[in-house]
Amino acid sequence: MASVLYGPMVTALHGSIGGTTFQDNPSGSIARARPRPPLSPTSKQTYAETWPALILKSWNARTLMEQAAWNTFASANTKVNRYGQTKTLTGFNWYGSLNYFHFFYGYALLTSPPTLVLPTPPVNFTIITTGAALQIQFSPAFNPPNEDLYLLTTAPVRSFSTSVRSYWRATALLSGAPFGTINITAAWEAAHGLTWSTIYPNSQFFLYAMVMTVELASYITSVGNIQRGSTP
Repeated sequence: MASVLYGPMVTALHGSIGGTTFQDNPSGSIARARPRPPLSPTSKQTYAETWPALILKSWNARTLMEQAAWNTFASANTKVNRYGQTKTLTGFNWYGSLNYFHFFYGYALLTSPPTLVLPTPPVNFTIITTGAALQIQFSPAFNPPNEDLYLLTTAPVRSFSTSVRSYWRATALLSGAPFGTINITAAWEAAHGLTWSTIYPNSQFFLYAMVMTVELASYITSVGNIQRGSTP
């Protein structure tokens, strides 16, 4: 912190410039470093922030022949995203999209583009909320032939919404079909930094879950199946 003396040209300064804040206090005009609150990102947030650098480094490690193969794959195939929209991707985009599951969930790295195998679309499911647990339930059980389930969820939403795109958080990758009733409480708590047993009895809210299938040979994901649940 330092005292500030003004002259005839500049008589006052207030606010911040760069990292310095100018203000008045009982002892006069002062300049001090602008305080910055400490940040405590979760491990997933930290990893997500480094994702572009990770995939770029991995892409640059591919040979020119491998990169050319991905570009050829991109020229021949479009991608349908989680909302059913068809997108045209570059070879680099395809490489990053499919290898997401390598970097985040331990799938083997795809150095060359896979044979295009489309996943089995997910069926409808129900979100079950009780004081003891948060669950999703497929009834009858969902038994895709060669897919994992990729689950995204939202934190509590106070009112019904037709658009929750900004609220999605990656929650779990589920293996071991057939899939019936699945307790996702711990995964949901880790994804959102909340404690289910604390918030459930004290408020009424909606929440959403999206399930996509991930084809285990190609790592291609299906369109998402979105369901809404609520507290009683």
